[in-house]
Amino acid sequence: PAKTNTAATTTTVVLILIRPLLRNTKGAVHRSDAPTRISLGSRGASARDINHDMKQCAHLQSVTPQQFNRKANTPNGCQECLAMGDRWVHLRLCLECGHVGCCDSSKNKHATKHYGTAHHPVIRSFEPGERWLWCYVDESTSEM
Repeated sequence: PAKTNTAATTTTVVLILIRPLLRNTKGAVHRSDAPTRISLGSRGASARDINHDMKQCAHLQSVTPQQFNRKANTPNGCQECLAMGDRWVHLRLCLECGHVGCCDSSKNKHATKHYGTAHHPVIRSFEPGERWLWCYVDESTSEM
């Protein structure tokens, strides 16, 4: 008779979040080069695990489904890069005004520059299938 392997297979999911350029309370720009790694383990993540930061950030707590699904000002790409004829890596959507800017992996970093001038605290990924949010003020993340 053939032997069967009854060992269970587990999968561990690891999220890597890259922190954007941020301004501290004195206006100095800094960047955390080390990504934040959140291991959700082999048992899966609960809503409590994913939304942990959200409970600590009033900006993220106040985001409504209408804000999350707001219309983008420039749905085809980064507003400034389109105007300049430049490229971007990933897109971010400002939940307050609908500005679409490029991420910090892009050379122009227009989403973070928009925060620096407009002071709108919450963005979300504007990439298909991604549902995460980022608060510049509290350096906090969540998923919706």
